[in-house]
Amino acid sequence: LPADATDPQLLSQGTGMLLDVGFLDATLAVQLFLAVPGGIDRIKMVDGERENFVTLADGEDVIAFSASNGIQAVALTDNKCGSLQFLNVSGQPVDLGGPDRPECRSQRRPRFGAVAMSPDGGAVAYTEVTYRGDGLPAATRLIALELGSGTELLSLQVGGPSEQIESLAYDGRRLTYLRTGGEGRELVVLVVGEGVERIVEGDDVEGVQHVTFARLPLSIPTVDELAAEANPEDAEPPAEGEPAEGGG
Repeated sequence: LPADATDPQLLSQGTGMLLDVGFLDATLAVQLFLAVPGGIDRIKMVDGERENFVTLADGEDVIAFSASNGIQAVALTDNKCGSLQFLNVSGQPVDLGGPDRPECRSQRRPRFGAVAMSPDGGAVAYTEVTYRGDGLPAATRLIALELGSGTELLSLQVGGPSEQIESLAYDGRRLTYLRTGGEGRELVVLVVGEGVERIVEGDDVEGVQHVTFARLPLSIPTVDELAAEANPEDAEPPAEGEPAEGGG
C-alpha cells in the first residue's frame, strides 16, 4: 500500500500463500513472504523483486511463520514431527538458542502449532502440541523464550483436548492468540510474566482469522482531513477567536 494514499499495488496473485509481512533489517525496508510448493519466496516491496528465500526438504511443510528485525522463525512439519528453525536475511539457518529437538513423542504429528517473534527479534513465542494415543491433540502449551540466553519467559498450558491455537502475536510484552474448541472461538490476551488470560469471546470473534499487534505507531488521517488537504479552498474557516492552522 503506497504511502501517498494512491491505489494499492498487486504484488502476487495465485502464486503462494501469504505468510508474513515484515522488515528486512534495521533500514525498515519492507518484504513479504509467500509459501510456495517446496519452499518460501520473498518479495521486496521497494522494487517488487521476487526471489526464492528458502528451499524445503522433501516432506517438509510450513506450519507457521513470523519475521521481525531481520530474523525469520519458521515452524515446520515433516515425516517425523517437525522443528522450529530461525533464518537470517539471506535465508540461512542460524542458531539462536531456540527450543531443543528431542525425539518425537507422536510420529507424523506437528510438534509446533504457531510462532511469533518479538519486534526486536530478541525473543520468540510458540505453541507446542502434545497428542493422545489416538493422534488427537491432548494439550497445547504456550512458551516464550529469550533468544541467545535461552531464558524461559513464559510456559503456560493454553489449550486442552480438541482445542487449537490458530494465530499468535507477540509485541515483546503481551501475547494474543485465537483459540478454537468445542465452545467456539476466543480471543485471548495475556501479559508475559503474569500469565493471566483476558478472554474476548462471542459473535464479534467468530469471523476473526488472524491476530497481530501494530508494529509502528501510525497516525491515520480521517476522510475529512484528506479531503481538506486535497482541496484546501474547500476547508471550513476556523471559528471566530480560534487560530488558523499553523497559527500561534
